[in-house]
Order: sequence, then C-alpha cells, then structure tokens
Amino acid sequence: MKPRTRLCTTFIGAVLAALFLGSTASAQLARALLRQGDPMPAAGAGHVVEYLNNTAVNGVDGYVIGISTTDGVTDLSHFWGNATGGAPLLLRTEALIGNLQQYSFESFFGMDDQGVLAYSPMCNDIVSGATSLDTVFTDATPQAVEGLPIPSLPGKIWRFASRAGISMNGLAYWVSGIDDAVSGASEGNGLFTPIGVVFKTGDLIPGLPAVCGVNACDFDMRYSPSGNHWITGTDTDAPTASDYFVIRDGLPLYTSAGLLGEGVAVPPQNGGLPGELWSFFDFYGMDDAGNHLITGDTNATTAVDEFVAYNGIIVYREGEYLGGYQLSGSIEAAYMNGQKDIAFIWDVNDPISAANVEALYLNSRLLLKEGDQVDFTGDGVVDPYATLMDFTGISALTIDPDRRIYFVADVDILGTPTITTDDVECFMTITDPCGSIKRHGYGCAGTGGFVPSLDVTGCPLVGSSITISITKGLGGSISLLLLGWNMDWVPLGENCYLNIGTIIPSPILLPLGGSGAGNGSISFSAVIPPLPVVPLTIDMQAFIGDPATSFGYVSTNGIEMTMN
Repeated sequence: MKPRTRLCTTFIGAVLAALFLGSTASAQLARALLRQGDPMPAAGAGHVVEYLNNTAVNGVDGYVIGISTTDGVTDLSHFWGNATGGAPLLLRTEALIGNLQQYSFESFFGMDDQGVLAYSPMCNDIVSGATSLDTVFTDATPQAVEGLPIPSLPGKIWRFASRAGISMNGLAYWVSGIDDAVSGASEGNGLFTPIGVVFKTGDLIPGLPAVCGVNACDFDMRYSPSGNHWITGTDTDAPTASDYFVIRDGLPLYTSAGLLGEGVAVPPQNGGLPGELWSFFDFYGMDDAGNHLITGDTNATTAVDEFVAYNGIIVYREGEYLGGYQLSGSIEAAYMNGQKDIAFIWDVNDPISAANVEALYLNSRLLLKEGDQVDFTGDGVVDPYATLMDFTGISALTIDPDRRIYFVADVDILGTPTITTDDVECFMTITDPCGSIKRHGYGCAGTGGFVPSLDVTGCPLVGSSITISITKGLGGSISLLLLGWNMDWVPLGENCYLNIGTIIPSPILLPLGGSGAGNGSISFSAVIPPLPVVPLTIDMQAFIGDPATSFGYVSTNGIEMTMN
C-alpha cells in the first residue's frame, strides 16, 4: 500500500471513530495595520493618513496599500507596505520624474516579487504645460503617457492609461485608450504590456461571433503569478444581449453549451439551473496552470443569480448556506492567489440580527463579517469596543500565497453603529490558522431535479473539528463517501462526473435521513487526529443511490481539504 493511501486510510478510521465528538475552537484575528488619521511623518511634517485605497500582494510575503496623506494644506499619494513582508514603510511617493510631475495615484496597482510597483498617476508636464495626463509607470519608468505615441501601434497615441497591474515575475499590464494620432479620433481600447498590445478594439478573436468592440478589454483583468496566462472579458460588436465573452490567453473560454459569455446557457454540469444564461461578469483570477476564477450574475431570479465559478463551474451561488449563513446579495470583491485559494466578500443574511451584512470568506470558510469585533490597535488582541462596520475600497481585497488576506474596512470604536461619519477606515489583515476547504465540480441532478451537495465546515487543523454534510439527496437512500486525492473531471454520463483522480478502496457507507426528493441528508462531526505528515490534502465526493439516472446513482460536488 502506498504511504499516501495509508495516511488517507488512517484519516478515514479517525473520522469514523470521532463521530459526534466535541471540537477544539479556532479563531481568526482581524488586525489593523494602518488607520485613517494615523501620523505619517515620513510623508512630511504634520502629515496624517487621509484615505486608504486598494491593496496588493506579491509571492514573497510582500504587501502594500495605496494611501493619501495630508498636513491640512498639501495632499500626497503614496504606497505603504513592505516588499518582503517586514515592517511597513513608504515605498513610493508622487514625484517629479523627467518632465512629468506625478499626483493622485489611481486606486489600481500591483507589486512584483522584486518590489517593483506598476501604477497609474495623473501627471502635469512641466515642459509642455499639458496637465492632467493619464499615465502608467513601473517605479520611475513611464510606460504610457496620454497624448504620446504608442510604440506598438504606429500612428496611434495613448488616450488614457489605467488599471495597472504586474505579475509576480515583473510583467506589467494595463488598459489604455487608443486615438488616431492625426485625426484624434477615438479607436477604442486595448490590453497592453511593455512588450506591446495584447489585443484591442477591432481584433477578431477566433471563435467569437464578432470583432472586439469599443470597450474591447474589461477593466478587470488578471495575469497569473508568472505572467504565462491572463484572463479578462471582452465586449464585441455582436448584438447587445449577447456581446460580452470571457477570454483567456487570447482565446474564448467554452463550456459544453458553447462560449462562456453573455446570453449563453449555463450547462447543468457547470451548476446551471433550467434555462439559465450567463449574464454579467465581475471579478477574475488566474493561476500559472490556467485555472481561473470568475464571479458575476446569471439571468436567474435575483435570489439565486450571483455566483462564484472556478474553471467555469459554479461552486458558490446566491441562496446557498455557507459557513452557517445564507448568501444573499452582491459579491463585493473576489481574489484568487496562485495556490487556487479564493477570498471573497459577499452579502449574507445574519439569522441573529435578521440583517443583511457583508462577510469575508476564504474558500468555504467564513472568517469575518460586519458586526464582529476586531483588533483596532494592532497589538494582536481583539478590542471589544472595535466593531467592523463595512468592507470598503473599490477592489481592496487580496490574498497572498500563505493565505494572508488584506482588505480595507470601516471600524466603529465609539459604540455608535447607526452613525457612519465617526467610523475609522483601516487597512487590515487576517490569517486563517486552519487548513483549507475548497469546493470543485458540481453534482448531477437526481429525482425531482435536485442536485445533491457535499459540504465540509469547520477547521481542518489537527485537534479541531470539522462537520461533513450531505444534503439535497433522495430521502431514505444510501450514499457512499469516497476519499482520495487529485481533483479530476471524469464524465460518467447524464451530466454526472467523478471529481477524484485516485480513489482509496475504503468508501464510507452513509444512510440518508428524510423522505422524498431533495430531502435526504446526513451530517456528522469529527476531530482531525494527529497526522504523520502535514499538510495533508484529501479529496471527497459522495455518490447517492437514485433511480433518476440509468446507472442508479447521482453525484455531489467534490471537496478538496488540506489539513494542517
């Protein structure tokens, strides 16, 4: 028997032996690193933090936030953090570079593993007298300046330069508007790097029904950490109801129903409801293997239309319960690191207060929500007077390879929850001490059209508790919980898939309670036992007896759990 098989078998035995045992609690601490109003003497005498903007991370523990400071007379833009995770300092301040006087950094930027910053300041040209020029820089090097020629497009000039980012190995990228140098006519926009234009308005991407339109490149786009893959959306000149498509590395993404784009069906095996169409897309993510994150909406009813999709498969949907709270409302931010961890902020219904609040998740785990107490002073201890009131920023959520999450939020320290004007905006971090629980794949429909679900909640940390739940199955049926490793996507027929690459020969037989279609369920708890090797990753999937398919069973989604 292989060593890894022995480890998994040991875990299965421990799960069965530990059913219904108590748990060891785990806690996540949200800690403020910088607060609105904090003194910033490095910016100049009397300067204090005025505004907090977006955040960025790299692959070597680096973190950074865009801020502005003021002394009551002069406002300055800066980047504050540390490129290798050490004590924070001012990394860059608006400056005179050549004949360009920088000011007012845009919220969107990035930092590579060498600490190079890609950013978009406004500039005044002190020689020509031109003002309010939109630009993109990497550190002190201008990459695009409004009104200047575009090197990769002869006869064209930059109209604007925005949404700068940079891969961890140093490939800067941004979106720019394109004007004709002679007539000044607008010719749309495109995605650019220092190497040249990636794609632009008027390009025909093979497989799409029309050329890229005026807004060819979505303002939300992501490169993978090594810069070998990228993902974004493109507007085309197709009819308005079906003109937007998701592209990766210059080619459209597909599902079994066709293009992954507006007005195209969401297949059942990708989590689609009957008659459901892709409608709108928000946030993207990409890793070096080409795995991708997409969030957005479908044309389903507003109670179930918001989604998080991994590789085109809906893994979290509005209306579901996640971490004990029902997802209900908009996804405010989402980010995927190079290790396929997904952090997202989503509105949920709080069953205690009956309020709709914003909540921060890491994969399937709820880490923090509005109304929770946080560490306002940054000393590592929760301050009972400090209550998180709102997640802020345009797109301020990031997560590094070690699953440290950075975000911006308003904190109430005066006990005035109904008054927002006295809240303090903070740059915060939170680290989940547990392992990770990730959903992948999607189940297939059984009797009555119900798709059974497998979920694992809790803390997959040695000595802590997890709860394994199977829901929405056929009541009174038998389920088999399979364990193994390596996520996979093996078609079994009738929209059912096997999501485990290597299965260990010790399935767990679990009878489902309840009666009738969609009412079958079982839930049990277990404490993670001591493990000879950590971290240890296993995959799970359940198969449930059901006459709705010709082979007599249906499948749940898969779960990948890493135990620390």
